[in-house]
Amino acid sequence: MAEDHRLVLECGITKHCTGPGSVVGRVFGDRMRNRSRMVVVVALLLASCSKSSVSSGPTNNRKHIEDVISHFKADGISVSGKSEKLAGIIGASDGCGVDVGGSQFEIYQFDVDVPVQKNLIDKYEKEGLQGDPVIRNGSFILLPNEKDPLWAKVAASFKSF
Repeated sequence: MAEDHRLVLECGITKHCTGPGSVVGRVFGDRMRNRSRMVVVVALLLASCSKSSVSSGPTNNRKHIEDVISHFKADGISVSGKSEKLAGIIGASDGCGVDVGGSQFEIYQFDVDVPVQKNLIDKYEKEGLQGDPVIRNGSFILLPNEKDPLWAKVAASFKSF
């Protein structure tokens, strides 16, 4: 014999429900199965769509400042050293001064998947940093050193990173 189930209706009346011919089986059975299938299909579709757009940020968000320095070297810029900068002061994840031809160029990296850092880099791109404009390339900013004779070459290399 089929297992005995009870359904408490909204009005408080208890009604016996057994098997597919019961009130629950007739009213909710096929609908619930179809609804469950639909939920699974929609969830799979959303998951497949979201995989392709997981990182809506810049393509260089997973790169590092060392990658920028390597790019400079590949572009023929002689990097003689680097020094750490206190990136946290401006809200960045990382920062350094890159020594090129006796001058230093500051680069900062932001993680645009972190809302606070994304907002900051967007702000610096629009308003500059401490009154000076910056050059932004994805998750990185380069502080200007426009008086330096190598500035144009460094800026062009940074933009192409």
